[in-house]
Amino acid sequence: MVARFIIILIISFPAVLWGQEGDPLWLDDNYRDTNYSASVWYTGFAMDKLQGSEKLIEALQRVEDASRNKLVEQIQINIKSTSVVNNQSTSITDGKKRSERIMIDYNQEIQTSTSASAVGVKVESHYDSNKKMLYAFAYVERNRLAEYYINQEKFIFNNIKENIVSIDNLATTGQKIKAHEQCCAIKQELQKAKEYRALITAIIGNSSAYPDQYNTLSMEIERRLTELSQGTKVFIQCIWMCPKYPQYEHIAQEVTDRIGAIISENDCSTVPTLKEADYIIDLILSTAQRSDGSDKFGVISYYANVTGKITNTHTKKRVTGISLIQDARMYSAGKNESQAIAKAFNSQSFIKVMKETLLPGLTK
Repeated sequence: MVARFIIILIISFPAVLWGQEGDPLWLDDNYRDTNYSASVWYTGFAMDKLQGSEKLIEALQRVEDASRNKLVEQIQINIKSTSVVNNQSTSITDGKKRSERIMIDYNQEIQTSTSASAVGVKVESHYDSNKKMLYAFAYVERNRLAEYYINQEKFIFNNIKENIVSIDNLATTGQKIKAHEQCCAIKQELQKAKEYRALITAIIGNSSAYPDQYNTLSMEIERRLTELSQGTKVFIQCIWMCPKYPQYEHIAQEVTDRIGAIISENDCSTVPTLKEADYIIDLILSTAQRSDGSDKFGVISYYANVTGKITNTHTKKRVTGISLIQDARMYSAGKNESQAIAKAFNSQSFIKVMKETLLPGLTK
């Protein structure tokens, strides 16, 4: 897998040295090699002539940028040549309980984006007025750079721990859809920690495995994703309550089935008993005539009326009230009463309104 890293650039104020005050020691190649060894530092050195009418401050900026770019190239070359992570899973079985431990091997090459730069880079500049030559030297300690990413990694670990507590709270109050979404999000965040570890490994030249925290959090996230995979459990109760048209009570079961299909497509599942449910959808169905079909086309139309509520079984609170009486979106026409009423409770408009009305309530 190709990982991409954007590394934040923090620039210190350059020290500008002038030729007549003496040349800085870092101009000498041997000095830089001796005092800024590649095993401890990332460095970049650049030089160029002052161009014609070019302003000195702009010329210095140009050469300083060139030195930073060369430093970045060194980081990129180092990272590209360093082996990083490859996930390998081994299963540990304890009776009926099974867990997965992620073992980390550094055997996959990493590539970075060309926008990579360095954190905490320092730049020194020098202008030789006699030769009209500009010099710049950029440098940053590997350990300081690695420390930044170690802290970023720790920040992610702490943030994930806090989110796991939040996920568990959501799950215990029946808000499993939100819990599942949040769990997927922190799984992606943990992936970012993996990228930081790859950078740390390349920078300090240490191919040790990931911290135990990574393995522990990875297992905890996967366990919760498995537990939440069935989604929110819903018990649906539909009652036909229409004294004028009692003969259409079969519509209640048909609506129950349609709502079951709607929620099953959205990380929910229906259950046969109240005891198993995270939420209860209670609906009362009825109908009312919209037009009498007395015009020349002989078409009659009826409303699909729905009232009721959604209750969270964990908190015992009503989270959504439903009142769709003679709603302009929920009616259909037919050649006779039976056809019109059946179509009203089976129309795409009815299904759309039910979806928009019910699904938000199943996350509260």
